[in-house]
Amino acid sequence: MAFLEIKNFNKTFSGNVKALDDINLTLEKGKVLSIIGHSGSGKTTLLRCINFLTELDSGEMIIDGETLLDTNSKEKISEAELRQKRLNFGLVFQSFNLFPQYSVKDNISLAPTLMLKEKYKKDKKNIDFNAEKEKIQQETMNLLEKVGLTEKANAYPCELSGGEQQRVSIARAIVNGPPLLIA
Repeated sequence: MAFLEIKNFNKTFSGNVKALDDINLTLEKGKVLSIIGHSGSGKTTLLRCINFLTELDSGEMIIDGETLLDTNSKEKISEAELRQKRLNFGLVFQSFNLFPQYSVKDNISLAPTLMLKEKYKKDKKNIDFNAEKEKIQQETMNLLEKVGLTEKANAYPCELSGGEQQRVSIARAIVNGPPLLIA
């Protein structure tokens, strides 16, 4: 059974530029899929549509048997639901998109910390905020160790080489443990 199913993805820009034309694909759990093509062939548009950064004209997406997107559905997706759906994906941007004003460790821990704050607002009684924040910091340092950048934890993106920025971006993409990594 496919872990990810993309059915009939279509996206048109500026009224007549067809970026995606009836794209279908499946991906089994634990497998790698490479999408190759010339510049302007729709690779980035496809990845942005999968991660809900670009709105599809039509199509359906199923992850692990659950329909995450069906453009035929009349239900409006709230911003909170959209954020929740995006948690299925870790995204490594082509140009990394690290926040220049944040240190390496803050770039990695930002999303889980914001999620913790949101969760804490809803359920203060059952969450030890400081303990959970410490777990996030520990996971951030574990990831930095895995990508070989422990010594750069307090550095800023402008102080890193391109390869180091790429490794920070990868760590940031996987910090929440998404089932799918898009790069």
